[in-house]
Amino acid sequence: ARAGVEVYALVPHFAARGKVAQLLMYGARVVRVRWLEAEDPTVKLMTALYEKYGFYPSPSFGVFNPYQVEGSKTISLEIAEQLNWRVPDQVFVPTGAASLLTGVYKGFRDLDVLGFTSGYPRLVAVQPAGNHPLVRAWRERADPFSIKPWEKPPETIATGLEDTYPWDGDMGLRALYETRGYGVVVTDEEIVEAMKLLASLEGVFAEPSGAAGLAGLIRALREGLVDRDEVVVVLVTGHGLKDVDVVLRITGEPPTVNPSVEELVSAIRSYYGDVLAA
Repeated sequence: ARAGVEVYALVPHFAARGKVAQLLMYGARVVRVRWLEAEDPTVKLMTALYEKYGFYPSPSFGVFNPYQVEGSKTISLEIAEQLNWRVPDQVFVPTGAASLLTGVYKGFRDLDVLGFTSGYPRLVAVQPAGNHPLVRAWRERADPFSIKPWEKPPETIATGLEDTYPWDGDMGLRALYETRGYGVVVTDEEIVEAMKLLASLEGVFAEPSGAAGLAGLIRALREGLVDRDEVVVVLVTGHGLKDVDVVLRITGEPPTVNPSVEELVSAIRSYYGDVLAA
């Protein structure tokens, strides 16, 4: 927006209203695209616009936009700096197109090559049960250049992780292999529980996609994949205000009352089960 660049933003028809509102306020020309098949229709149309009109493709994955990965790698630099240039044992990364995973890997790789740190953390890709092509490829020990796309439209409340094909999956899968990392699949119920834990214990309001990393850590702990003495970092990547519709579906709408003590007490009792002592 500040550069005065004219932007057309193609988003899935189910994109969160908070994210769409941001795009509109910044001046983007936003179009929702119906997702009818397994293939991401926004990428298909973006490619068509590039071929027909010469538009510059700038999605949030590095295969089209290398600056995305370069930006994401600064997360690793901050982690290392805050740990006094020590490398954590494991880093849990919410994963869709695998761009963030690739950037985090590149950041730790750069630090190691330049001599600021030694070695890599085990990187953990966390994907939702309703769409996990990268984790499936890791489980199958697939070649990084032979990742199969998810066969149907994604089904998850984590709308930021709905890439049916991990566009940066070649580097993302390589990152898992080279760091002795692994993939974790989490359910929507586990993501919701992670959202509640982040809010109630840490005061962090995360959207579902952002809380997926913590859900992955909890599952990994249950499966014995994390030792008690390990230093673990969980990336929380999206603010809850980006997807308030999902949050309100989870919590329910609060009651509305007239300015009456009697109505207020009744509503508190009915909605929250609290009994106020006289």
